[in-house]
Amino acid sequence: MVGAAHAADTLPNLPVARDITSKAGTIIRVRRSTKNDPLDIAGYKVRGALGYSFGDNAFRYAPAIIKADGGERLKFTFVNEIDAPPANYVPPPQAGNGMTPVKQNIHTHGLVTSPCINKGFVGDDILLTVKPKGSGHEHATDAHDAHAAADAADPIIAARATSPGCGEKQMRTVVGSADYEIAVPSNGASGLYWFHPHIHGVAETHVSAGLSGVILIGSLCRGDHLLPADQQRLCKDGEPTIAERVMMLKDTQLADIDETRRTATLRAPYDIFQCGSQTHPIDYAAYKGECAIPSADGVADKDKWLFTINGAQYPTVVVGAGKQEIWRLANVSADVTYSLSLLDSAGKEMAFEVINIDGNYLPKSVRRDGLVMMPGTRADILVSSGTVKDGKLSPFRKDETYQFVQRKVITGGPNFPGVALAKVVFKGAARGEVVAAVPAGIALNPDTAASFVVPDAVPEAGKLHYRPAECRNKKGMRNPTVVFKDGAVIGPGENHARGNGQTPTIPLTFGTSHNDDVFFIDTNGQSDAGFDMSRINLCVEKGATLKFEVENDTPFAHNLHIHQTRFVVQKLEYERDGRMNRPNIPLDHFFDAVKAGGKEVPVQRDTAPVPVNGTVTAKVTFTIPGRFVYHCHFLLHEDLGMMQIAEVFESKE
Repeated sequence: MVGAAHAADTLPNLPVARDITSKAGTIIRVRRSTKNDPLDIAGYKVRGALGYSFGDNAFRYAPAIIKADGGERLKFTFVNEIDAPPANYVPPPQAGNGMTPVKQNIHTHGLVTSPCINKGFVGDDILLTVKPKGSGHEHATDAHDAHAAADAADPIIAARATSPGCGEKQMRTVVGSADYEIAVPSNGASGLYWFHPHIHGVAETHVSAGLSGVILIGSLCRGDHLLPADQQRLCKDGEPTIAERVMMLKDTQLADIDETRRTATLRAPYDIFQCGSQTHPIDYAAYKGECAIPSADGVADKDKWLFTINGAQYPTVVVGAGKQEIWRLANVSADVTYSLSLLDSAGKEMAFEVINIDGNYLPKSVRRDGLVMMPGTRADILVSSGTVKDGKLSPFRKDETYQFVQRKVITGGPNFPGVALAKVVFKGAARGEVVAAVPAGIALNPDTAASFVVPDAVPEAGKLHYRPAECRNKKGMRNPTVVFKDGAVIGPGENHARGNGQTPTIPLTFGTSHNDDVFFIDTNGQSDAGFDMSRINLCVEKGATLKFEVENDTPFAHNLHIHQTRFVVQKLEYERDGRMNRPNIPLDHFFDAVKAGGKEVPVQRDTAPVPVNGTVTAKVTFTIPGRFVYHCHFLLHEDLGMMQIAEVFESKE
């Protein structure tokens, strides 16, 4: 195609922060951009946005990749330098139970690691918050501070026998900075993870303002993820010889745009989640990494919604003739669901191989022509520059140009626009050049993937259990459901139960108030109120396995995420009782299990879509003591209350 032969690859390579595991003293800072000190977002100098800095004074919208291996620790001092709320901040309806918009912390999404405080170092604790020092912010208080003070004075809470540094000890506020030490698990997990703030009431605000980045754990070539022949073909000294690209998918909305000076202000969220009236088929040439949205005062097409890869708008990706690349995709946005495809000039899809979901290698690669990724989801895909026949890859005869696109997504609630994310040039063989065909695909090891799945295993039935002290709420609140390793379940209104030797099922209902200003999760009939950070909703004995049966009673799609663990989806139903009153995301690309070696191998993950009017059954084993949350990872829904607190305790019986 014209111009393709001279195309330059313009996808930015993100810097790598490797020292964060090898030496102490790494400082991660967060700051709000100003007119005189703007943040670069896709070439715009943006005011009122938020950026991270890793050990230097360069604050970035697309921050450095945190790289680590299993068994290492992420060690850093986190410094909050935010002097005012970001420009996209809008006070939430549930302001009384939220946190101030200048508070910060860091959550390492997907890592199965401790949330507790150990020897003064903070773990993956989203209940700890860091106030900025100066500007009077250290004296401001919110619901989080009030709950922490009340916990300290409550005799019921004082009687809890939680593990050191866990439970109510996790809920505290510090001023200026906090020292983190987060263990990277040696559990065989390998792939992309990500980090972002987790401040209730303003999580969407902070991530949409720029605060998210990726974590790269391990390597395809370490951990027996490949069968021996491909281990030898694709690896050298423990690292892949095949090209890998990290692609961080991130969106932002801009107002007050001056195209001459390339300046803008971060826009308050446009939660209609669409760009005008896109027609079908979408002319992707008109939506190159952006689309127009109305201004806050209703002027049509005045503001912009940008969709970036590694902070760049509509970059060019060049793949060599007859080559294969691994694209490591991470949806680090607050709310956007991506439906990704590679399209040629006629709109025909190019197939690719999916090899990893949410930092877990599949038992075998799965060929797809599209992939749905809800917020927080990660996936590794194998892309081939050429034609595949009989297991061999041959280069194209000439350069071929494709569009890497986000298809329009209709969920029944938010509808996300169709946008071209990047131009992809697959190089053809030069005239007279002979490029030998190479093996196509990647041969993953099904035994390694299967070994990560924890089977149902419960002790002998019959033991009588009483409600532990750490599994009691304050006076006036219903107590949490308690689950023991032998299958005993103590309901919210009960104080004892006997083990039955079965893996229990705990119902979760995702619901909303009548006017949709409060979103909630009702755990086993405890409460249909929104999130309350002083209330424990689920208490689980360390090592217990349970099944969540999630029922969606709302007209919105949701995205289940459970901290400090992984899970497998055992069942997904699109409509209960044959009803379907709203369209759903095309979930045919959802990986609930993969057939390998003559058997179905469940795929471990840390996010899972919950369809409109549908149900999901997820099996999960809790192995990490401490207090953490489970929630919808549409951060708008989380901020409106769709989140619950779980506490894992070590039995004293």
